[in-house]
Amino acid sequence: MATGCGVLFLACCASLAGCGEPAKLEPPAKAGAPSPGAPSPSANADLALFDRVVTAESVFPKRAQRGLYRMLPPVTENGQRTYASQLLGQPGMDEARHFNLVTITWARGGQLVKSPDSATALSGVGGPGGGFVDAFARTDDGAYDVRVTQGSLLSDSVNVQAFDVARAAAEMVRLCKAQSHSK
Repeated sequence: MATGCGVLFLACCASLAGCGEPAKLEPPAKAGAPSPGAPSPSANADLALFDRVVTAESVFPKRAQRGLYRMLPPVTENGQRTYASQLLGQPGMDEARHFNLVTITWARGGQLVKSPDSATALSGVGGPGGGFVDAFARTDDGAYDVRVTQGSLLSDSVNVQAFDVARAAAEMVRLCKAQSHSK
């Protein structure tokens, strides 16, 4: 039974990180024709902004903690951009069962945060030895929402520094504002 839970958690993590989805191939566009599904110039500007905001340094400000994670390539799906950082193997971790994954997802305002009251809400679910916790935030201008999630299933023998999803969500909003004004 415990192994089944680990597989379920890994499947959820793969879904959160955008992994495990087969690539969708589009037919080649005719010369001079706009490519179907190509992001608009404003969407490309959004992606560039998010790429400047979400870095290993911004997600994990402490060098020691940053060195424990591997950033995966960002995934864009359904108008949302997700960045995932996966804990590297640690003594006491069983790769088939244990994981710790931090994801940061950006979207247009109103897609992740449904009301101003939930703009800084924490939520989560857990079970024996693991779970998921989310924090949400919205930029001051309401243009973007961000969700920071940590999913984890680790043995008691694995000692990793705590990750504060609420602090990370607030920092992402602060950095987005700073990057938007520096253009």
